[in-house]
Amino acid sequence: MNFSDEIETYVHLGIINRLVVCESLSTNSSSKHKYVQDWLQSNGQLVYDFMFNNDNSRIYVCGDAKGMSKDVWQTFSTIIQQYSGNLIILYRY
Repeated sequence: MNFSDEIETYVHLGIINRLVVCESLSTNSSSKHKYVQDWLQSNGQLVYDFMFNNDNSRIYVCGDAKGMSKDVWQTFSTIIQQYSGNLIILYRY
């Protein structure tokens, strides 16, 4: 079983309740969201509600730690500011 099949099994079993795949290197041009931060931003209210209105919510992001992580981190910060109305400063360890 490869990684993709394993994740799909978790979705099927209800262990993962939502799986979003963004493929920046995909040759499939039908994908609306090329980058993780694009999907997050276009679903900002959903992301915010999931983070702050659910007990035990978890978001896992996999990908390139060099460039992607800072963009995704900034997008989370922007979403929090936009939907909470508060200035939020996020620190990374």
